[in-house]
Amino acid sequence: MFSKIKVASGLLCVLAAFCVFQLVTVGLGFWSLTRTHHDVGDLANIALKQVDAVNETTQHLMDARINLSRAGTRMVRGGAEPTDIVQHAREQLTAAERSFNAFSSAPKTSDENGARAAALAERYKKLHGALSELAQFLDANNIQAFLDQPTQSFQDAYLTELHNFTQFGNAASRASLDSIDTRMATFRVVSIVILLALVGGTFAVHLALRRGVVAPLEEAGRHFERIAQGRLDQPIAARGTNEIGRLFSGLAKMQASVARTVQTVRESADSIHLGADEIATGNADLSARTENQAASLEETASSMEELTATVRQNADHARQANALAETALEATSRGSEVVDQGGRQDARHRAKLGQDCRDHFGD
Repeated sequence: MFSKIKVASGLLCVLAAFCVFQLVTVGLGFWSLTRTHHDVGDLANIALKQVDAVNETTQHLMDARINLSRAGTRMVRGGAEPTDIVQHAREQLTAAERSFNAFSSAPKTSDENGARAAALAERYKKLHGALSELAQFLDANNIQAFLDQPTQSFQDAYLTELHNFTQFGNAASRASLDSIDTRMATFRVVSIVILLALVGGTFAVHLALRRGVVAPLEEAGRHFERIAQGRLDQPIAARGTNEIGRLFSGLAKMQASVARTVQTVRESADSIHLGADEIATGNADLSARTENQAASLEETASSMEELTATVRQNADHARQANALAETALEATSRGSEVVDQGGRQDARHRAKLGQDCRDHFGD
């Protein structure tokens, strides 16, 4: 399987896998942070803005109710209207209106939040209107109307709705916190899974590199050592078509080429050795012949010395013969002259004899 996968492609796949793990981790973290930010925003909106604004409104309303009750109690006892207390109650009602406007302007996180806020706003308006009406009754010194107004029922209805909204806020806050905790747990589990996957992937990559790259390179190193030692009979197995396979293929071709070269050199060395033996044998024969020729040359030299002596003697004899020949030549010359003279005399004699014959027979 690994023998058909290129090393570069395998490393690219490993890098791609690590990038995928990194993208999953970053994406999960970004999603978790985004959702956490959203939940924290909802928690801050409900728990801080809305619930705090409602609690502040309730505080102002209760303060106004207490002050109006104090003022009404004094007037019931026959006293004059405590304008400062009534004025303080009106100020508390104005502050309650501002706080409730802040609550109303806060964004609502869900339909339930909007429904709860609308129900609370209805109860608030009734209670706020009842307290404002109590202040008007005190200003008009209408104690009976002040006492007959069912303010407590408005207050109880408001507090009941406030309790419901507070429970909703607590539930929403717990839901946000639970959502954050759930995502944290999910992120923790996924992180552990990714960590285990990375550890397993690292171990798998290590085994794959060990099997597909390191071990073949070590084997190639052993082949190179055997080739360097001249051990060319060890077969080199094929290892696929990737870079390692091409390396082993080239190594096998190199070993075969080296083996052929060594075989050629060995054959040439054997031929050289055989030629050297023949040359040595020829040199021995040549040495023997040279010795024989040297002996023959010595004999020839001795014969030449004898011949030289003979030639010298012959030269002496030749000089003597030459002298004799010169002497004979001189004698021959003298004999020739004598012969010539005899010939001339004989010719004259024959001529004379012929003349005599012609004369005798001619006539």
